[in-house]
Amino acid sequence: TGVFKTFKKLTKNDASELFIQVVAGKLFCVSNRSGELNVWSMNTNGTGAQMLTDFKSGTVRALTLSADGKTAMFQKDSQIWKMDVASKQAAPMNITVPTDTQRDAVVTQNVSTGFTAFEVSPNGKFAVVGVRGELFLTTPNGGPTRQLTTNVRPDEQPHWLDDNTIIFIEVGEMSKRRISTIDLQGKVKLWREEKVDLGALTVSPDRNWV
Repeated sequence: TGVFKTFKKLTKNDASELFIQVVAGKLFCVSNRSGELNVWSMNTNGTGAQMLTDFKSGTVRALTLSADGKTAMFQKDSQIWKMDVASKQAAPMNITVPTDTQRDAVVTQNVSTGFTAFEVSPNGKFAVVGVRGELFLTTPNGGPTRQLTTNVRPDEQPHWLDDNTIIFIEVGEMSKRRISTIDLQGKVKLWREEKVDLGALTVSPDRNWV
């Protein structure tokens, strides 16, 4: 503890010197003394400062040096750069990383229970089914059921307005419930939105009132 009693100021400017590394008898840092952040080197007594990179914009950070001081690595904006110190040649590294599909796993489910809504179209050809926050459409003659809505938020309380239009409660931004319509091709249109949640949606038997 008695060794480091004398301290010497090495730089005499208003610039910031960041990510300081002392390697192979040289001091390296990221400094904005040129007006932009760049990699600099100097002697350990503060003399002989020289700019090793010449970036005109962007951010340089996380500087590190090899043990022999010949190679520097740093982050420039969102890329990792490698520099040969002697020649001052620097270039971004081409790094290929496989995606982690486990974070966005796709699960396919066959659902036959847990329906929260079911209503047949006026012409009797289709039925809209609500399950797990999505709306599905049955097809004539027992064909495969088709998913209508793809909203990541819940869609619920579907009712037919006519043979081609379904009105339903859609959870929009900020989790606010609003009323929207969707046609048999899956095209959604906003029908009504208020400052408060809308709910308890119902349609009159003649479909003239909502």
